[in-house]
Amino acid sequence: MPSSTRHFSHEVYSPEAIAATRDAYSEVTEVTIQSSESGTDATFSDEGLVVDAFCNHALFLSIQAFRSSEAS
Repeated sequence: MPSSTRHFSHEVYSPEAIAATRDAYSEVTEVTIQSSESGTDATFSDEGLVVDAFCNHALFLSIQAFRSSEAS
């Protein structure tokens, strides 16, 4: 089965958004996450559009969180 790995810099992607996205996509693909202080590596049991959609969703949630914190 194909797999792929993506790195999410915490300068752009919030760790909470990545975790929420992993939970949202748990029925679609298996994702293993390893976090460090500066970023998160996600390894997917799939590749292609599912991974792209995961990345977009994590970015959307990160932007939403940033905008909410700015409004407070």
